[in-house]
Amino acid sequence: MNREKALEYFNSGINKIEHDDTDGAMQDFNRAIETDPGCAQAYMGRGALKGDTEDNKGAMADYDRSLELAPENEWALNARGRIKYRLGDIKGAMEDFEKAIAVNPEFIDAYINCGLMKMSLKDYQGAINEFDKGVDRDNFSNVQGLTYRGMAKTAIKYYPSALDDFNDAIRLDPTFAEAYFGRAVLKDAAGLHNDALKDYKTAGDLGISEAHERIINICKNISG
Repeated sequence: MNREKALEYFNSGINKIEHDDTDGAMQDFNRAIETDPGCAQAYMGRGALKGDTEDNKGAMADYDRSLELAPENEWALNARGRIKYRLGDIKGAMEDFEKAIAVNPEFIDAYINCGLMKMSLKDYQGAINEFDKGVDRDNFSNVQGLTYRGMAKTAIKYYPSALDDFNDAIRLDPTFAEAYFGRAVLKDAAGLHNDALKDYKTAGDLGISEAHERIINICKNISG
Protein backbone atom coordinates (compact mmCIF):
# COMPACT_ATOMS: atom_id res chain seq x y z
CA MET A 1 0.00 0.00 0.00
CA ASN A 2 1.46 3.33 -1.10
CA ARG A 3 -0.71 6.35 -0.26
CA GLU A 4 1.64 8.88 -1.82
CA LYS A 5 1.71 7.06 -5.15
CA ALA A 6 -2.05 6.55 -5.06
CA LEU A 7 -2.56 10.30 -4.59
CA GLU A 8 -0.27 10.94 -7.54
CA TYR A 9 -2.56 8.77 -9.69
CA PHE A 10 -5.61 10.52 -8.24
CA ASN A 11 -4.24 13.99 -9.00
CA SER A 12 -3.32 12.85 -12.49
CA GLY A 13 -6.90 11.64 -12.94
CA ILE A 14 -8.28 15.01 -11.88
CA ASN A 15 -5.95 16.75 -14.32
CA LYS A 16 -7.13 14.48 -17.13
CA ILE A 17 -10.77 15.26 -16.35
CA GLU A 18 -9.95 18.95 -16.65
CA HIS A 19 -8.56 18.20 -20.11
CA ASP A 20 -11.59 16.07 -21.13
CA ASP A 21 -9.66 12.78 -21.02
CA THR A 22 -12.19 10.77 -19.03
CA ASP A 23 -10.86 7.40 -20.18
CA GLY A 24 -7.38 8.32 -18.96
CA ALA A 25 -8.85 9.61 -15.73
CA MET A 26 -10.68 6.34 -15.13
CA GLN A 27 -7.43 4.44 -15.65
CA ASP A 28 -5.66 6.66 -13.15
CA PHE A 29 -8.38 6.25 -10.51
CA ASN A 30 -8.25 2.48 -11.01
CA ARG A 31 -4.49 2.55 -10.58
CA ALA A 32 -4.83 4.64 -7.44
CA ILE A 33 -7.23 2.08 -5.94
CA GLU A 34 -4.98 -0.82 -6.94
CA THR A 35 -2.03 0.96 -5.35
CA ASP A 36 -3.91 1.85 -2.18
CA PRO A 37 -7.39 0.33 -1.65
CA GLY A 38 -7.88 2.81 1.18
CA CYS A 39 -7.65 5.91 -1.03
CA ALA A 40 -11.08 7.49 -0.47
CA GLN A 41 -10.47 10.24 -3.02
CA ALA A 42 -9.96 7.75 -5.83
CA TYR A 43 -13.28 6.00 -5.14
CA MET A 44 -15.00 9.37 -5.16
CA GLY A 45 -13.37 10.36 -8.46
CA ARG A 46 -14.25 7.05 -10.06
CA GLY A 47 -17.79 7.31 -8.73
CA ALA A 48 -18.17 10.71 -10.37
CA LEU A 49 -17.07 9.33 -13.74
CA LYS A 50 -19.44 6.39 -13.44
CA GLY A 51 -22.27 8.75 -12.57
CA ASP A 52 -21.51 10.82 -15.65
CA THR A 53 -21.98 7.72 -17.81
CA GLU A 54 -25.24 6.74 -16.06
CA ASP A 55 -23.60 3.78 -14.32
CA ASN A 56 -25.55 4.70 -11.22
CA LYS A 57 -25.11 1.42 -9.37
CA GLY A 58 -21.38 1.49 -10.00
CA ALA A 59 -21.23 5.09 -8.83
CA MET A 60 -23.18 4.20 -5.69
CA ALA A 61 -20.76 1.40 -4.85
CA ASP A 62 -17.78 3.73 -5.19
CA TYR A 63 -19.36 6.51 -3.15
CA ASP A 64 -20.32 3.99 -0.46
CA ARG A 65 -16.71 2.82 -0.26
CA SER A 66 -15.38 6.37 -0.25
CA LEU A 67 -17.68 7.25 2.65
CA GLU A 68 -16.71 4.12 4.56
CA LEU A 69 -13.15 5.44 4.42
CA ALA A 70 -14.01 9.13 4.97
CA PRO A 71 -17.51 9.38 6.51
CA GLU A 72 -17.55 13.17 6.79
CA ASN A 73 -16.68 14.08 3.23
CA GLU A 74 -19.51 16.48 2.38
CA TRP A 75 -18.74 16.31 -1.34
CA ALA A 76 -19.09 12.53 -1.42
CA LEU A 77 -22.30 12.73 0.63
CA ASN A 78 -23.77 15.29 -1.75
CA ALA A 79 -22.72 13.27 -4.81
CA ARG A 80 -24.14 10.03 -3.40
CA GLY A 81 -27.37 11.85 -2.62
CA ARG A 82 -27.75 12.78 -6.29
CA ILE A 83 -27.19 9.16 -7.30
CA LYS A 84 -29.77 7.96 -4.77
CA TYR A 85 -32.27 10.40 -6.26
CA ARG A 86 -31.60 9.02 -9.75
CA LEU A 87 -32.28 5.56 -8.38
CA GLY A 88 -35.59 6.71 -6.88
CA ASP A 89 -34.48 6.82 -3.24
CA ILE A 90 -35.65 10.33 -2.34
CA LYS A 91 -35.55 9.69 1.41
CA GLY A 92 -31.99 8.36 1.23
CA ALA A 93 -30.96 11.27 -0.98
CA MET A 94 -32.38 13.79 1.48
CA GLU A 95 -30.54 12.08 4.34
CA ASP A 96 -27.23 12.41 2.48
CA PHE A 97 -27.82 16.08 1.65
CA GLU A 98 -28.71 16.79 5.28
CA LYS A 99 -25.57 14.96 6.46
CA ALA A 100 -23.50 17.05 4.05
CA ILE A 101 -25.00 20.21 5.56
CA ALA A 102 -24.32 18.93 9.08
CA VAL A 103 -20.65 18.51 8.13
CA ASN A 104 -20.51 21.89 6.38
CA PRO A 105 -23.37 24.30 7.14
CA GLU A 106 -22.16 26.58 4.33
CA PHE A 107 -22.44 23.91 1.63
CA ILE A 108 -24.65 25.69 -0.90
CA ASP A 109 -25.17 22.79 -3.33
CA ALA A 110 -26.56 20.60 -0.57
CA TYR A 111 -29.23 23.18 0.31
CA ILE A 112 -30.20 23.46 -3.35
CA ASN A 113 -30.43 19.67 -3.59
CA CYS A 114 -32.56 19.50 -0.44
CA GLY A 115 -34.89 22.00 -2.07
CA LEU A 116 -35.14 19.90 -5.20
CA MET A 117 -36.02 16.83 -3.11
CA LYS A 118 -38.81 18.75 -1.40
CA MET A 119 -40.06 20.01 -4.76
CA SER A 120 -40.24 16.42 -6.00
CA LEU A 121 -42.44 15.67 -2.98
CA LYS A 122 -44.58 18.77 -3.76
CA ASP A 123 -43.51 20.40 -0.49
CA TYR A 124 -43.09 23.73 -2.24
CA GLN A 125 -42.86 25.91 0.85
CA GLY A 126 -40.27 23.57 2.31
CA ALA A 127 -38.38 23.73 -0.97
CA ILE A 128 -38.45 27.54 -0.91
CA ASN A 129 -37.01 27.50 2.59
CA GLU A 130 -34.09 25.33 1.43
CA PHE A 131 -33.48 27.44 -1.67
CA ASP A 132 -33.49 30.54 0.54
CA LYS A 133 -30.62 29.10 2.56
CA GLY A 134 -28.58 28.31 -0.55
CA VAL A 135 -29.29 31.62 -2.28
CA ASP A 136 -28.57 33.65 0.86
CA ARG A 137 -25.23 31.92 1.38
CA ASP A 138 -24.24 32.65 -2.22
CA ASN A 139 -24.93 36.39 -1.95
CA PHE A 140 -28.03 36.03 -4.14
CA SER A 141 -25.91 35.04 -7.14
CA ASN A 142 -26.77 31.34 -7.36
CA VAL A 143 -28.49 31.02 -10.73
CA GLN A 144 -29.81 27.51 -10.13
CA GLY A 145 -31.07 28.36 -6.66
CA LEU A 146 -32.90 31.44 -7.93
CA THR A 147 -34.42 29.51 -10.83
CA TYR A 148 -35.60 26.55 -8.77
CA ARG A 149 -36.94 28.87 -6.07
CA GLY A 150 -38.88 30.67 -8.80
CA MET A 151 -40.32 27.35 -9.94
CA ALA A 152 -41.39 26.45 -6.40
CA LYS A 153 -43.00 29.88 -5.95
CA THR A 154 -44.80 29.50 -9.29
CA ALA A 155 -46.24 26.17 -8.11
CA ILE A 156 -47.97 27.94 -5.19
CA LYS A 157 -48.82 31.04 -7.25
CA TYR A 158 -46.35 33.47 -5.69
CA TYR A 159 -46.08 35.01 -9.12
CA PRO A 160 -44.50 38.45 -8.50
CA SER A 161 -41.78 37.02 -6.25
CA ALA A 162 -41.19 34.13 -8.66
CA LEU A 163 -40.82 36.56 -11.55
CA ASP A 164 -38.17 38.46 -9.59
CA ASP A 165 -36.23 35.22 -9.12
CA PHE A 166 -36.35 34.31 -12.81
CA ASN A 167 -35.37 37.83 -13.85
CA ASP A 168 -32.42 37.80 -11.46
CA ALA A 169 -31.29 34.39 -12.71
CA ILE A 170 -31.44 35.53 -16.34
CA ARG A 171 -29.60 38.75 -15.51
CA LEU A 172 -26.83 36.70 -13.90
CA ASP A 173 -26.69 34.12 -16.71
CA PRO A 174 -28.52 35.01 -19.95
CA THR A 175 -27.80 31.52 -21.29
CA PHE A 176 -29.46 29.52 -18.49
CA ALA A 177 -32.30 27.79 -20.34
CA GLU A 178 -34.21 26.63 -17.28
CA ALA A 179 -34.71 30.21 -16.10
CA TYR A 180 -36.40 31.17 -19.38
CA PHE A 181 -38.49 28.01 -19.27
CA GLY A 182 -39.55 28.67 -15.68
CA ARG A 183 -40.44 32.26 -16.49
CA ALA A 184 -42.44 31.08 -19.49
CA VAL A 185 -44.40 28.64 -17.33
CA LEU A 186 -45.16 31.47 -14.90
CA LYS A 187 -46.33 33.83 -17.67
CA ASP A 188 -48.39 31.06 -19.25
CA ALA A 189 -50.08 30.33 -15.90
CA ALA A 190 -50.75 34.05 -15.41
CA GLY A 191 -52.42 34.29 -18.81
CA LEU A 192 -49.58 36.22 -20.47
CA HIS A 193 -49.40 33.81 -23.38
CA ASN A 194 -47.65 36.03 -25.92
CA ASP A 195 -44.90 36.87 -23.43
CA ALA A 196 -44.67 33.18 -22.53
CA LEU A 197 -44.12 32.30 -26.19
CA LYS A 198 -41.00 34.50 -26.34
CA ASP A 199 -39.46 32.81 -23.30
CA TYR A 200 -40.40 29.33 -24.49
CA LYS A 201 -38.68 30.11 -27.80
CA THR A 202 -35.51 31.22 -26.02
CA ALA A 203 -35.59 28.14 -23.78
CA GLY A 204 -36.04 25.93 -26.83
CA ASP A 205 -33.19 27.62 -28.67
CA LEU A 206 -31.01 26.99 -25.60
CA GLY A 207 -31.79 23.28 -25.64
CA ILE A 208 -35.02 22.52 -23.75
CA SER A 209 -37.05 20.40 -26.18
CA GLU A 210 -40.22 20.56 -24.09
CA ALA A 211 -40.36 24.30 -24.76
CA HIS A 212 -41.22 23.66 -28.42
CA GLU A 213 -44.13 21.44 -27.38
CA ARG A 214 -45.40 24.20 -25.09
CA ILE A 215 -45.26 26.70 -27.98
CA ILE A 216 -47.38 24.39 -30.15
CA ASN A 217 -49.95 24.00 -27.37
CA ILE A 218 -50.22 27.74 -26.77
CA CYS A 219 -50.62 28.42 -30.48
CA LYS A 220 -53.37 25.79 -30.72
CA ASN A 221 -55.21 27.34 -27.77
CA ILE A 222 -54.91 30.83 -29.19
CA SER A 223 -56.09 29.80 -32.66
CA GLY A 224 -58.82 27.63 -31.21
